[in-house]
Amino acid sequence: MEWKISLDQFELLEMIGQGQTSQVYKVKEKKTGQIYAAKISLIDLEGEENSKESIRNFTREVNILCKLNHPSIVKFYGFGSEDNENSLKTTIIQAFMPKRTLTELIEAERNGFSHPKWDSTRKLIYLYGIASAMSFLHSYNIIHRDLKPDNIFIDNDLNPKIGDFGLSK
Repeated sequence: MEWKISLDQFELLEMIGQGQTSQVYKVKEKKTGQIYAAKISLIDLEGEENSKESIRNFTREVNILCKLNHPSIVKFYGFGSEDNENSLKTTIIQAFMPKRTLTELIEAERNGFSHPKWDSTRKLIYLYGIASAMSFLHSYNIIHRDLKPDNIFIDNDLNPKIGDFGLSK
């Protein structure tokens, strides 16, 4: 399967997150109107002194994401690069998780505003989903290295989806 995609087919909508090395945007595919998440690297792969390491990290992340097909892992759709004004920035396109993260779900519960479906059964489903995804990763000798509530996303049915494989090996 071909994972390289043209970033021209997407429209940037809004920033939904930011880390040390990337920003995550909600994007819309122009042709279909489908919503995705785009993780855009803040590192210029051509201009950085550590570009070899940055390229190696990006390549590793994409190679890992290409192999992952599990119901509790955020779906990967492809990657692209954009060459603007002599800088090379990379982007990873993944499924958009509209309900945000497990951190936000826990905070809402702590503040007395938990989701009506967030009960003991749903929490057990979460535990199983996360454990199953981690077992799947380990069966491919992949270590996530950054598993935390901020990197566990929530789909429309309140199911967990592990994401952010930037530190994985």
